[in-house]
Amino acid sequence: NDQLYRELKSASSQSSFSLSRIRDLYPHFEYTDLAKHPAIVLIPYQVSIMSIFEYYRMGIPLFVPSTSLLAQWQLKYRVMDERTWNGVFKKFKKSSDISKHPSVTTPYDPNNEFDQASIKHWIAYADFYQWPHIEQFNSFEDLMKRLAKADFKAISLKMMEYNAREKEYLMNTWQSLFHRMFHGLPPASSQAHDQIPDFDRAMKAKYGVAVNPT
Repeated sequence: NDQLYRELKSASSQSSFSLSRIRDLYPHFEYTDLAKHPAIVLIPYQVSIMSIFEYYRMGIPLFVPSTSLLAQWQLKYRVMDERTWNGVFKKFKKSSDISKHPSVTTPYDPNNEFDQASIKHWIAYADFYQWPHIEQFNSFEDLMKRLAKADFKAISLKMMEYNAREKEYLMNTWQSLFHRMFHGLPPASSQAHDQIPDFDRAMKAKYGVAVNPT
């Protein structure tokens, strides 16, 4: 959002930090380019962004707006225009197209883009609010203060320690699942089977369908 970026630049002009958009610094970047910077300030366009996984796994300290501030921005600037399916088409609505399930007790409609409380409630489940050691700020002035007193190395170390624990947990979980699924079964590679080298014939033999030519 250009307006938010101008406000951020204005706030940072009185600080010792220089903030720029990644695309302005690096039209094409390598991960080593990003790792050179002490931190990344995130203005989300969506509640789940794949690049955040990459930043976090590299241990780059992340600063994100608080749920209250991001909800305000959503109302004023529509920064997360992909938060809802209707928002993707710039058709923001006050309610969902289908009624909620009778068992749902929350009063907040996840597709209501005109109620700040509803927006705040649902964005709290975003990835960047669920992970530890991600710093939140309540204004750009607050961001400058938090950047000034932040121990970036300590934050990065905590993130990498969490990454290590998460990796161990995921490895153990998947190994347990695979053991339950395939325990006692011989590897598929050890079983004799006919290999059809042609894709179209293989699809017809396996599923009985003809692949349309392109």
